[in-house]
Amino acid sequence: MATFLVFLLLSLSSFCASAEVSWNIDCGSTVSSYSDSDGMEWVGDSTLIKSGKLKSVASSYSSTSNHVWDTLRVFTSGKKNCYSLKAEKGVKVLLQAFFYYGNYDGKSSPPSFDLELDGNDLLTVETSMELQVSTYIELVYTVQRDYISVCLVQTQPDQLPFISSLRIKSLPSGMYKALDPKYAMINRARYAFGSDETIRYPTDVHGRIWDTIDLPESRYTPVTSEASRIDTSDVADDIPEAVMENAITTSSSSENATLEFSLPDLPTRPSPAYITMYFTEAAQLDSSQKRSFSIYVDGNLLESTKGFSPIYGKATQLSIYNVTVSENTIFTFLPTSNSTLPPLVSAMEVYRIVNYTVPSSDPISENPSSSSSKIKEIESHHSRSNNRRRADDGAKLEQEATMNDFEVSTCVTRDVFI
Repeated sequence: MATFLVFLLLSLSSFCASAEVSWNIDCGSTVSSYSDSDGMEWVGDSTLIKSGKLKSVASSYSSTSNHVWDTLRVFTSGKKNCYSLKAEKGVKVLLQAFFYYGNYDGKSSPPSFDLELDGNDLLTVETSMELQVSTYIELVYTVQRDYISVCLVQTQPDQLPFISSLRIKSLPSGMYKALDPKYAMINRARYAFGSDETIRYPTDVHGRIWDTIDLPESRYTPVTSEASRIDTSDVADDIPEAVMENAITTSSSSENATLEFSLPDLPTRPSPAYITMYFTEAAQLDSSQKRSFSIYVDGNLLESTKGFSPIYGKATQLSIYNVTVSENTIFTFLPTSNSTLPPLVSAMEVYRIVNYTVPSSDPISENPSSSSSKIKEIESHHSRSNNRRRADDGAKLEQEATMNDFEVSTCVTRDVFI
């Protein structure tokens, strides 16, 4: 049985100062720089890469409110084309890449291709014809050189790689502290439970996207915090206060009701994961009321959560790693015998952990067919839920995943006009 290491993060040391890495690249844009409606500053990519052609999505796919999704850079020659972006070795970054086909070529034939990060053959990107749906990839990792290489690799004849936008943002060193530099974490799920709208930049200053989730009302009830302010200062992973304003609990009126659910978009096969859960008490309880519970993952008790009680007006984070998750994983919040109120949870993140290898050769000049670090499986199956299409994991694994030696990838698609 897997060993679970759980850290109750109620205190946070000061973030260490580190060099800033900040890239917001509108790929294929003819504009050198601009600010979008959210106040995010974007730059075009003409000075960052010489290969590829600038294209615009078909008019029927164009956005009237978000310029960044209207253009793309498509690579019509060369098997591998790369962005090489200045960075700082040792800095932890959040990397996001978007791929919005938008029928730019009029062929109604969205391509698939590979994406490499610093020479690591990371994943296969499968794009979509769907309106306002973009393939979206997000990961957290520690930069191992003084630059970051992001390469698009053609893998099939007549299927041309492209990219719509690329964002790379340095994170405070105190965020995602459990991440060892030899690993990267690819986001599989991030939900603001009980919220009726997606939360993103500028509310989340790091640019993370907190999705809504549809859960059956017959089993789950959204709750809103009564607190005028929720203190998030002790949360290591710097969650926005807006994410903590809502939560879900069980719809059952029983005092010992259990909160239990699974999440969409988790890997098909059991995979090493890093999970964070966020809690705050929604109401000012009187002396006769008590909310306490223990948390289980696939029936395994997380020992350090036994009898956990959220705090009113204050956010608490639970971080879990050395755990495996899959599409069948069940999260259970079981009330203690002396609890008078059912469990609740405000938000949750799930990351898939992957090996990250620094290649001995320059990944940009390296022959694409040479043996770069292989951590890829092909994403080939798609499902649709809540107007969000996410790619599921395919079956081309060379071996079973373990914490020390595994094959892994992800390819997430979501609405682009959020």
